[in-house]
Amino acid sequence: MPPDPRRVKAHGAPCGAFHQTPLDQCGNGRPQHADRGDRGVGRMRGIHTKKRTHARDTPTDTECDQQERAHRWSYHGTSIGGPRHLRKAHSGHLRPLANVRMILSLSPREPMRPTLLLLHGFPLDHTLWDPNIAALSTVANVLAPDLPGFGEARNTTPMRTMEATAAHLLHQLDARGIDRFIPCGLSMGGYIAMALAERAPARVAALILCNTRSTADTEEGKQGRETTAHDALEKGMSVIARAMVPKVLGATTRRERPAEAARIEAMIARQDPEAVAAASRAMALRPDRTAVLRDFQGPALVITGDEDELMPLPTSVHMAEALSHGQLVVIPGAGHLSNTERPDDFHQAVLPFLRAIAAGNTATM
Repeated sequence: MPPDPRRVKAHGAPCGAFHQTPLDQCGNGRPQHADRGDRGVGRMRGIHTKKRTHARDTPTDTECDQQERAHRWSYHGTSIGGPRHLRKAHSGHLRPLANVRMILSLSPREPMRPTLLLLHGFPLDHTLWDPNIAALSTVANVLAPDLPGFGEARNTTPMRTMEATAAHLLHQLDARGIDRFIPCGLSMGGYIAMALAERAPARVAALILCNTRSTADTEEGKQGRETTAHDALEKGMSVIARAMVPKVLGATTRRERPAEAARIEAMIARQDPEAVAAASRAMALRPDRTAVLRDFQGPALVITGDEDELMPLPTSVHMAEALSHGQLVVIPGAGHLSNTERPDDFHQAVLPFLRAIAAGNTATM
């Protein structure tokens, strides 16, 4: 009998009280300025946060110089609210970085809601989250960026490392006055979410890690990343797309939802080969971040699919057990892209988690 996605199995210590001020939990505090380091605004009440002596949550001048100078934020209303295309140029005092497309779904930020940062997987773009944004927007202020080089950010400097991408995202959040937030990362997006938790733990209110892993690549895995980079540049993205769809989608989705399989294949095929090659090599450079999960004291949700062959179940169990307040949800009939393969089951896992955080208490999660 397949596991029930509504049954959440907790690993590690039981979730305790998790209190935040409404200002902090929603990310509506003052922006994190470059000279403030990890002092942050409004740490979590009742939770001891280690003092970090070397962490930075904003890019250095060198990192900034290596990025493009142009910067755009885009707001797309969904079908039930807001203008379709309303762009606002950056006007703050922080140095602008590369173009990043941020989608603020449904409505302007509501002060009592948490800010949810959706980080797409490889080699995809923000439209991966199209089946989820409307539902998630009922309980959170949702931001869904195109990561550097992907989607409508294809003309920007591609990724070099997960760490630089995390610094870039923090800078973009600063520019919007968002302090605390919840990264929800799938696959490559999960690597970036963990890099955010390492770089700016006081700003990460909670973690949602989907179909990802905390360990570094093996030597065989690194060689596979290099092969993917080579094939993207030499063979083109149509070849990559055809090869990847059977890997990223579970057998159930491929059999029962051919239209979704076609959507994912088209999404992969339209990505820039140079950005795909750069991101593949950047993922190979990432370190093991299991220790980051052990140090993280906020609530965390780990989601996987029972048909995910790229990230087998033991990788998710490993992360859930490393987290002090980790929960594991296994979605039946889902492969590597659980959010879009089984969106209703994905929402059954994520929405109660977000509601508990918005209420300031995870004890009942």
